[in-house]
Amino acid sequence: MSLSGLRDNILPEIAEKQQSTLELHKTPSDPHYYTYEALKGYLKELTKFDFFKYVLFVDENDVFNGYMYARSLLAQFSDEEEEIKDIKGKEVIKDINKWNLNKIKGVKNNYIKNYQSNRETLRIMERAEITDIAVVDKNMKFKGFTNREIITSKIVNNLMNKAE
Repeated sequence: MSLSGLRDNILPEIAEKQQSTLELHKTPSDPHYYTYEALKGYLKELTKFDFFKYVLFVDENDVFNGYMYARSLLAQFSDEEEEIKDIKGKEVIKDINKWNLNKIKGVKNNYIKNYQSNRETLRIMERAEITDIAVVDKNMKFKGFTNREIITSKIVNNLMNKAE
């Protein structure tokens, strides 16, 4: 994870595809893979795009483990005092590298399966008090995100098509 790789390869691809997600992988072979400086740099650059929203956590088999809002993670690196920022940010990086996702403020593990109904999805989101949710397949592989606006729009379109 290098900043030059971000500028040369990742930013152009994300901008072209309007990708909303940065995927972080569990790296048991290298417990120092993600660095404070690099991840902060990535988030600073990527969050400049309005369409970029999420950081996704997947294990070494690409199985969904959780997600959080990218700006929420960046905020944990950006406190008022430099010394405090470094301490907090470096603790978050340690938790990411150790895959202690439950210790990171803002990580959510809510998901729906891609075959669940819109009605069921809305109920799950209502109970969890969330507006966005991850979508996975039967093998827990991440497929994307959905939100209330998208689901409501689908329901309205279905109703209108039935009325015609």
